[in-house]
Amino acid sequence: MFACKTYPSEGELMENIRQEAVDNVRRLRNHACLALWCGNNEIMDALYNWGNDGKGWLEEYRRQNNAEAAETVWQQYYSLFHEVLPEIVAQNDPSTFYVPSSPYNDMKGTRSENSGDMHYWTAWSNALPISTFNEVKSRFFSEYGFQSFPVFESVKKFAPNERDWDIASEVMMWHQRGGSKANQRIETCMNNEYGKPKDFESLLYLSQVLQGDAMKIAMESHRRNMPFCMGSLYWQINDCWPVASWSSRDYYGRWKAQHYFARKAYDDVLVTANEENGEWTVYTVSDRLKAFKADLEVILITLDGNEVNRYKKTLTVQANTSTESFSVNENELLRGHSKDNVVVHLKLKEKNGKIYANNYFLLRQKEMNFPQVKISQAIIPVEGGFELSLSANKFARAVFVSVEDEKTEFSDNFIDILPNTTEKIIIKTGLSQRELLESLKITSLSESLEVQRRENVGNSEFNILKFDAKGDGKTINTSAIQTAIDQCVASGGGKVIVPAGVFVTGTLYMKDNVTLYISENATLKGSPSFADYPDNRVKYVNSFSYPGKPFGNKALIFGENLHNISITGKGAIDGNGDSFEFQLGNDNNPQSRQRPSVICFIKCNSVKVEGLRLQNSAYWMQNYIGCDTLTLRNLNIYNHSNYNQDAMDIDASNVLVENCVIDADDDGVCLKSHNADRIVENIVVRNCTIASNCNAVKFGTKSDGGFRNVQISNCIIHKASADHIRHWQENLKFIELPVTVISGFAFESVDGGIIENIEVSDITMTDVQTPVFVILGRRNTGQAGDPAFYKVNNPVDASLKTGYARNISFKNITAVSHSKMASSVTASAGNFVENIRFENVKISTMGKGTLEEASVNLNEYAGAYPENRMYGQVYPSSGFFFRHVKNVSLKNVELTVRNKDFRPAIIFDDVFQATISNLKSDSPVGKFSSFR
Repeated sequence: MFACKTYPSEGELMENIRQEAVDNVRRLRNHACLALWCGNNEIMDALYNWGNDGKGWLEEYRRQNNAEAAETVWQQYYSLFHEVLPEIVAQNDPSTFYVPSSPYNDMKGTRSENSGDMHYWTAWSNALPISTFNEVKSRFFSEYGFQSFPVFESVKKFAPNERDWDIASEVMMWHQRGGSKANQRIETCMNNEYGKPKDFESLLYLSQVLQGDAMKIAMESHRRNMPFCMGSLYWQINDCWPVASWSSRDYYGRWKAQHYFARKAYDDVLVTANEENGEWTVYTVSDRLKAFKADLEVILITLDGNEVNRYKKTLTVQANTSTESFSVNENELLRGHSKDNVVVHLKLKEKNGKIYANNYFLLRQKEMNFPQVKISQAIIPVEGGFELSLSANKFARAVFVSVEDEKTEFSDNFIDILPNTTEKIIIKTGLSQRELLESLKITSLSESLEVQRRENVGNSEFNILKFDAKGDGKTINTSAIQTAIDQCVASGGGKVIVPAGVFVTGTLYMKDNVTLYISENATLKGSPSFADYPDNRVKYVNSFSYPGKPFGNKALIFGENLHNISITGKGAIDGNGDSFEFQLGNDNNPQSRQRPSVICFIKCNSVKVEGLRLQNSAYWMQNYIGCDTLTLRNLNIYNHSNYNQDAMDIDASNVLVENCVIDADDDGVCLKSHNADRIVENIVVRNCTIASNCNAVKFGTKSDGGFRNVQISNCIIHKASADHIRHWQENLKFIELPVTVISGFAFESVDGGIIENIEVSDITMTDVQTPVFVILGRRNTGQAGDPAFYKVNNPVDASLKTGYARNISFKNITAVSHSKMASSVTASAGNFVENIRFENVKISTMGKGTLEEASVNLNEYAGAYPENRMYGQVYPSSGFFFRHVKNVSLKNVELTVRNKDFRPAIIFDDVFQATISNLKSDSPVGKFSSFR
């Protein structure tokens, strides 16, 4: 009756509410499914937590100098939900519990995972990976969900014209329950989890697999966490009109994947697994009130049907709880097999023969090598319809059976079929067998994707020696190696092998489904001459590289609009960047920016670069522009022979950077955003060692679209091993060491893009000037590379819009700083960085701040090139400087200075809502506060 808004509750209206409530309690009180009465949905949460700054409606009324209105709203709220409605429930249904609101924890609207209930919408609202549902805990999840479209047969009811078969069409946008951005949110998450669908019908199908998998993950996580979590209610079951929504049954009654998956996830017994730090744990969960015995099997099966590992255990499944029943290390489980080619099959078999089963993958599904499958079918009549038997020659994921008739019902659907097994589905229908067969459609995940999986790629090998390549370190082998690549792709794909030796080459053009394999003791070395690197006039429009603009597009290895390409091995790629022709200075002139990168891939998907030593580039080592699904793993990068030697520049989505050792003269891991219409998102950087003479991890400087959903963890940051080129730090004041990292983390939105949902954890930093530098502002287009590096020669164009930066967290950070430039979080005037958190952070700074430096006023950001020195080489605080920030949280933060310092540890300038818990800091010299 009451949801998401305030209601006037007095006089005649209150009496009307009272009578309606009495009628409804009496009408519903005898329903067996009734668990409790809830006064309202989300109103208390809104009063205390909603609004632009998360302080709630009541506080917003008070800030508007309307304290009387706030008091009236609260009193009427309290009267209705804490007096009138509970009294009615007590009088008319005294045996059923009443709670005033949902979510509800206490009378202050506190949100807590340790008590009360929770409505969890962050994963859906922010288009986070669906695995995020595994990470959230609550005593009772009373509302959560994920959207999908209806299936094609339902959509054709309201969109019969083919011209409307596009999720951006007016018809599809009108038939969307979640607002103007929801359709795109579904597509974004779908592409991130599975890859791109091949057509509109496949998109609708994949959206349901996405929704089903998301809810499966959530439900299983909730149940694994018994008895901490003892409630899980998803939103929602049905629709009141044909629409894309959170429902598990569409308007026409067709079950979505979510409905089938929820039935299994909510069964009385569940066998489920979860991975944490490389350890796979299997849980048995039971809602039964008595224990029972069963046999547990954990089986590892290749996608083409070979069993490679099996564990079996007889156990007692305990009553009404979740039990850790089996655990195995991932490496032991795999026994050397590739993660992308196996499925973990769990089977719990009762003594009476009933089986509970589940399947898990060791990678995100778009990284899996799901094969194209042949699905065989057989139909026999049974009472009320037919029995459909399905079998597959290889693993078939999410097999979906459909017919046009909306009254036809399926006992199961969206099922996984293990190789060489049979699954049976009962079809209840009024159709004849002939009508059923004429209408029946069967699809699976792999055949619904735009790109054929790697199983279809040829396995041919092409050794470049067979094409007259010479590994003498002198011969230019461009033609020989390119011929090997071209013949490889002509054969259906495979591996081009560079054997031991030093093979010099100019630009090589990669092709679909090709792996360039650099063998141990082999070096692929770039030509020292510009003549061997032609201009590449690309098709993709963006700020870095676009049609008609060859500058910036030269590379040793180049590709545009490619699928499924890899550069792997145990050898090296040397860019020959110290060649005389490439010594052109910094990239503030067009001639210098003609220098070739080692790798440049534009608008490519399914890209892997693994296992290699990359060294000595003439420009950026790696440049990925507009790409999707990128893996950079086990790379050893050394780049100290020229200017602008970033180790990796990534304008891509769905990225994993893992186990890399980086030693670069310029930025280490650098995310770029060259297209205002495309956000760089879903990035994981972990287990890396990053050494740099510039910024270890940097977002920007180019930040047109922005950055979202980035996780950086378990990394070590320290100074580079060399400073052969610029020696620029020797001229800086107040730097303790001759070589340092400029900033450990530099997050910079200065071109209108966003920075959102960033998590940094478990980081050790030494030798840095500034551990953390976050800036939100707006510069004039084209300022990058301006010789007047930190000066503003022209006022910023007022028409240029600033983006936003919010939801950034740093956790478990240890840093040692060697400058007077404190960590900072700042925005330009009129803008705010929002929701930034520091937890378990220890920073040791050099100190030595003078009394005069403690009183210096930092200039406002005025459009200059963003870097820690933009405000000068001395900050008035030693630890943190916050300006134009909303909602700062400092928890378990320790700030120390190694030398006497007059400056306060922290300065807050135009900061709203700073929460500080367990802060330790050295007191400044003199009678000064640690805060200002």
